[in-house]
Amino acid sequence: MTHIPVMTGEIIEIFAGAPDGIIIDATFGLGGHSVALYKSLGSKIKIIGIDADSEVLAKVGELPEGITVRNMRFSELPMMIQSEDIGPVSGILFDLGLNSAQLDDPSRGFSFSHSGPIDMRFDRTTGITASQVIRRITCYDSQGLRRRAPLAQYCPRNCRGKAGDHRRIGECYKNNCWAGIVYKIGSQSISGLADLCQSRA
Repeated sequence: MTHIPVMTGEIIEIFAGAPDGIIIDATFGLGGHSVALYKSLGSKIKIIGIDADSEVLAKVGELPEGITVRNMRFSELPMMIQSEDIGPVSGILFDLGLNSAQLDDPSRGFSFSHSGPIDMRFDRTTGITASQVIRRITCYDSQGLRRRAPLAQYCPRNCRGKAGDHRRIGECYKNNCWAGIVYKIGSQSISGLADLCQSRA
């Protein structure tokens, strides 16, 4: 797939003076930055790319011989470097955020323009979805004694529960529905958003 990484020129400039050794791309994605760095720095370096998203890594095309890729979290970097005696490490690149492959796939739940389930996991083989997290938030405090934030009034009608029940904003299972709630809260009052942040199941 066609992928144009952002700020490639700036990244090449930052690493231009890197000594010979290994550069770790801790947020490899589709590999655009790593390929650009390798072409710029040449055989003086090798690149180890890591990414927690196996689905994105499966879309990566053919890579230069000096680039290897691993499916792992960057929190595991210290253990990898120590256990495999990797070095010398000349630099580490973190490009935190989303990549186009994640934004373009509605099933991932990151898209701004396409409706999809509120998943939002970088690794869909583990952990809980954002929808499951949201589903735990209610319009009542933990004792059920009073409403701390009247969130139900912000829900689009097709997202509301039956009258009289403990409505959950988590009844919105699609990202565009959840975005509508957040938009209405924000557009009506800042205090409404503060109430949302203070509410607990």
